[in-house]
Amino acid sequence: FFFGVPLCCLLGEHAMAVSACAVIGKWNNPLYIKVWMPPSGQDELKLPFLLHSCLDIVEEKLRAQTPPDLFLGPLIPIEEFRTYGYVGNTQTKLIVATLGEAQEAHIKRLCQKLNDYVVATICNPFYTPDTPINSREFDSRVESLFSSQPPTPTHGRNWSVG
Repeated sequence: FFFGVPLCCLLGEHAMAVSACAVIGKWNNPLYIKVWMPPSGQDELKLPFLLHSCLDIVEEKLRAQTPPDLFLGPLIPIEEFRTYGYVGNTQTKLIVATLGEAQEAHIKRLCQKLNDYVVATICNPFYTPDTPINSREFDSRVESLFSSQPPTPTHGRNWSVG
């Protein structure tokens, strides 16, 4: 653990820890936000704000690409955090924030897997489209995807988006 954030993997000489992830609907409505909190005393709203500020960059990259690539690559670096974007075929935007540098190929694979989880969730007949994802199974899958530890409710904090 680094600052209370589970280290997801070791990439060569760089340690990369996923600090937060967000699933944003096609109308830029937050569907799911997961933040692995920094130590107490740090600003709790810093990472959600960082994720939100990436939306303009995502839209800009989507307009600039013809045809658009699903993986948008790096978005904006702010202090020690790096953000990466991905847009699924359902126009759902995924944003991942890491603590430190990360290999783009690895982040792309994580985003593809997260997108698979999102698609499986929104295809559930009991899910209401464009509403926050409040599924324990989805949350557990996100925890296990971004953590080297078994999923537990104490690893991260879900922000209410509803």
